[in-house]
Amino acid sequence: MNKKGIEFMGSHVVNILIGVIVGFLLMLLIYGLYTIFSDENSLKKAEAELDKIALVVDDVQESGDEKSATIFPPNSWVLRTFPKSDFPIGECRGAVDCLCICKDVNCESEKVCKGFSFEVEVDDSYEKSGGMVPFGGAVSTSSYENAIELEEVEELKISKEDGVIKIRRNKDE
Repeated sequence: MNKKGIEFMGSHVVNILIGVIVGFLLMLLIYGLYTIFSDENSLKKAEAELDKIALVVDDVQESGDEKSATIFPPNSWVLRTFPKSDFPIGECRGAVDCLCICKDVNCESEKVCKGFSFEVEVDDSYEKSGGMVPFGGAVSTSSYENAIELEEVEELKISKEDGVIKIRRNKDE
């Protein structure tokens, strides 16, 4: 190859590499923006659905009648209450009980919570598989009381029993 051919080929290779790098950076930017807006939408959706549950809970507290609530929460988030007032840090101050919809079962990341001046309890449990345990090969499972892993559409039954508002997954679906 002559000198002009090598220079021509070299400049094209550099242009292609720059184009690939710019394309990669553009895709990272798009993914980052999607993640930000997706998380914000999930949090807003969780807040709206918690408000819907809270209205029914307040109604059941006043009337004593059993009611149901259909909610459309973010998929795989968790609805839970906390025994012994062990609320997430900074949530439900001064409340008797606290109801939260959280991205994770421990409510350590994204969450929305609502405090109540009366007792509220999620009357269900949630089991979470933790993967394989080294040297034994068994799957570890953790069980969490007062928690429900939410599906895209959830039918809840809310009732008052012995002065405590109970929230359960409606088994009649």
